[in-house]
Amino acid sequence: MKCNVANGSTKSVRRSIFWSFGNCRNTCGIIIFVKTKSETVEISSMLKDFGYNCGSMSGDMSQSQRELIIDYLKSGKIKILVATDRS
Repeated sequence: MKCNVANGSTKSVRRSIFWSFGNCRNTCGIIIFVKTKSETVEISSMLKDFGYNCGSMSGDMSQSQRELIIDYLKSGKIKILVATDRS
C-alpha cells in the first residue's frame, strides 16, 4: 500500500490527506498521530464528515478507555484512529 504524508495544519492539506484514504477502505486500520488533543477532535470530526468510521485517543483517557478504542480498531468497528503522539 502506498502511504502519502503531508505536512501542514491547514484544512486544505488535511482534506487532501483524507481524500487519499479512499483507496484504503478495505485495510485493517489506519493510525494518524497528531500533537494535541484538539487536533484529534478536529481531524476525527472531519473524517466522520467524509463518512469514515473513526475514533480518537489522547493522553487524558484512562487505560481501559484506550484499550477499548484499540479493540475497536482491531475488530474493524473503526477503521481510523486519530491519537496524540505523546501521553
